[in-house]
Amino acid sequence: MKKNNKKLDFPVIIDTEKCKGCELCIYYCPKKCLGKSEEINKLGYTYAVLTKPEECNSCGTCYIMCPEYIITVFKFEKTPVAVGNKK
Repeated sequence: MKKNNKKLDFPVIIDTEKCKGCELCIYYCPKKCLGKSEEINKLGYTYAVLTKPEECNSCGTCYIMCPEYIITVFKFEKTPVAVGNKK
């Protein structure tokens, strides 16, 4: 299964080999983080890709809009940074 993103690096993973190129995820993304690839997958479609991972807020709209359910969205929590040194 080819994926265009890695789980640890990006908030959205798209199974590009199953994408049918409907562009619903691209159209409805409120931050316009998704775009269409120039490559063709094994089904013969150009597929959606995460073009601006730094802009993505993991809202899940792309997941909800995808009729094939091939998008996974991860929400990353920021861990608090310890200030000072308690002994």
